[in-house]
Amino acid sequence: MLLDGAFTVLLLISGASAVSVPSPKNVVVSCQNLKVTVSWEYSKLQPQTTFRVQVKGSTVNEEETTTDHQYDLSHFVWASNERYMGFNYVSVTAIQGGHRSDPAPSKTFSFSAHKTADIICKLNFPPVDLKVEDSGAKVTFRNPLHYYSELKQADNSASFKFTVSPGGEGECLRSQEICEREIEFPEGAEQCVNLTGSLIVDNQLVSFSETHNICPSIPPWVYVTVGIILLFVLVVVLTVVSIMIYKTRPRKRKTPIQLENLPNRGKQYYTVTPPHISTVLIRLTVNEPGTEEEAERLTSEGQKTNEDYSSDGSVKTECTSVDEEEEKGEESMSSYDRPQNLQVDMGDAEMVTGYTGC
Repeated sequence: MLLDGAFTVLLLISGASAVSVPSPKNVVVSCQNLKVTVSWEYSKLQPQTTFRVQVKGSTVNEEETTTDHQYDLSHFVWASNERYMGFNYVSVTAIQGGHRSDPAPSKTFSFSAHKTADIICKLNFPPVDLKVEDSGAKVTFRNPLHYYSELKQADNSASFKFTVSPGGEGECLRSQEICEREIEFPEGAEQCVNLTGSLIVDNQLVSFSETHNICPSIPPWVYVTVGIILLFVLVVVLTVVSIMIYKTRPRKRKTPIQLENLPNRGKQYYTVTPPHISTVLIRLTVNEPGTEEEAERLTSEGQKTNEDYSSDGSVKTECTSVDEEEEKGEESMSSYDRPQNLQVDMGDAEMVTGYTGC
C-alpha cells in the first residue's frame, strides 16, 4: 500500500510538471505623453499562447486578453481623474489550453507627482510662441486644460502653473484658454526661453516635460519675402545659362533650297557662275564670186564698204574682244578660239560656208 501511494504521488508530480506554462518576462510599462502601453517578452518556441492582462489601480481593476506581446492601456488610464492620478500596475499571465502560468507584474506607475510610484508619467508642454518687440517680449501657449481633451473631466478648480526661464512664474485658470507671460531679457542675453509646468487637479500635481530653447517665431511675411528673392535669383540664373548655351552652341550649315515646283523635285540645286565667253569671228566665203549687185546688196544690208571685202570677194571682219589684252597673254587657246566650220544662210536660198576663230 505504501508503494502504491508513493507511485501515485510521483505520477501527479510528473503530470503537473509536464503541463507547466512559463511566465512572461520583462513586463514594461511605457508612458509617451497621453499614450500608455505595456509590453512583455515570451519564448517563440512555445505553442499558440494567449495572455491575460490585468490592470490594477487604486480604485478599480480591469482585465483583457490578447495574443500580442503588448497592450494599450490609454483607455483605462484616462477614463477618470482617479485612474491617471492613481497608483497603478499591470500583471500578465500566459495561457495555453486550460493551463496558466504564474502572473508576471510590472512596475507601478502614475501621472501624479505626489504618488510614490516607480514610474511618474509626464505630459508634453503645448506649443509655445515667443514674440520679441521693441516694447518687450511675451510668451503665449494654449492652456493644457483646453489643449488636451483627456483632461476635460477636471473640475473648475483645476489650474496650470508654469515657470518661464528667464522670466518668472505664471498661472493659468481653467476659464482661460490662452496662457501668457510678459518677460524681459537681460542685456546681451540670448532671446530664448525654457518652460516647465504642473497641472493642479484635486490637490494632485500632473507634471509636464520641460521645453528647451523656445526662440522668437519668424513672421509669415519674412518667409514670403525670402521666397520671392529666391525665385528672382532662380530666374536670373536660368536666363544667364540659356544665353551662354545659345552663344556657345555650334552653328548649323544651311541646307540647299529644295525647289519643289521643278520637274526634278527633291533634287538639290546650286547657283552656277556663267563661263567666260570669248568674241567669235565669222568669215564668210561666197560660193559664187559676188557680182557688183551682190556686193552693193551686202554693203547696203551690212553697211559695208569696199574696204570690208577681200580680194577674193569675201567679206572681211575683224576680231574684237573685251578681254583682248588678257587673251594676248595666254599661251593656249580655248575651244572657242579654234576655227569652227558652219553654214550661213545668205538669203534667196544661198548658203555659204563660214568658220569662226581669230
